Amino acid sequence: MLWRSFARLLATNITFSICRLEGGEINLVATQLQLDREHPNRLVFSSEAGLDPAVDVVLTGSRLRAHINGRASAWQDHIVLTSGPRSNTTAAAGTD
Repeated sequence: MLWRSFARLLATNITFSICRLEGGEINLVATQLQLDREHPNRLVFSSEAGLDPAVDVVLTGSRLRAHINGRASAWQDHIVLTSGPRSNTTAAAGTD
């Protein structure tokens, strides 16, 4: 239903639409991540990209922080993982 609403918006002459995510969580096998409410957490749809929004979300867990900033179709190339609650250890996808 949500995707149909966005498809209708994109079918009109609207140049872009922003969807703000106010809450949510992801349950992985060993980690539960929640949207960081301190971050804007949004999806930006544009007529040029169609249903491939620009994603800017931060998910946090007890020992992990994930920041995704890029196109939804290539999210795995635009993720930065930080481990530990106050750690400076990061791993960025798409880097050598």
